[in-house]
Amino acid sequence: MAYVSASPDLSIGTTRSARKGLFSRALDRLIEARTREAQRVVNGYLLTLDDQTLAELGHDRAALRRVGAVARAPL
Repeated sequence: MAYVSASPDLSIGTTRSARKGLFSRALDRLIEARTREAQRVVNGYLLTLDDQTLAELGHDRAALRRVGAVARAPL
């Protein structure tokens, strides 16, 4: 059974089955955060390479710094 919610301005909202649940949204946010963290770690490694190697790989040092980078020690 689907139900339609009404917001305070009396516009019709989405059905409960069409909305994402709390855990689904939390999982999406977790995946997004981990993806950004992984990109920062990769950028940190790429910044250790010389400019010629970065150019061969199609990267720009300034662009990598803009996105952000973090150095991690191996575990």
